[in-house]
Amino acid sequence: MATGTRILRVRLTGSPEQVRLFLSEHPMEAERVVRAGGLVTIDGFVDEPVVTHLNQRGVRVEVLYEADERARARQKEVGTGNRFLDGRVPTALGLRRYGG
Repeated sequence: MATGTRILRVRLTGSPEQVRLFLSEHPMEAERVVRAGGLVTIDGFVDEPVVTHLNQRGVRVEVLYEADERARARQKEVGTGNRFLDGRVPTALGLRRYGG
């Protein structure tokens, strides 16, 4: 993917042949694959210029979100500092199971 371009999370829908052709030209890890009604739908990440290319190929593209924007929003959810500095350490973080 080119630097300086926006990375988009997209849902692509098209005939198996159209989707296969896309994947041969733009290899990516498809994170979700659904086959229904003679169409294939996949979710994955592409750089923004590819979206225009896909629309011209007859593959329907739904942009789910912009990856960097989502990442920046998620980073704001992460706390700062040492939350264990005052000596409070969490206990019982999970279930302890004994035996088989």
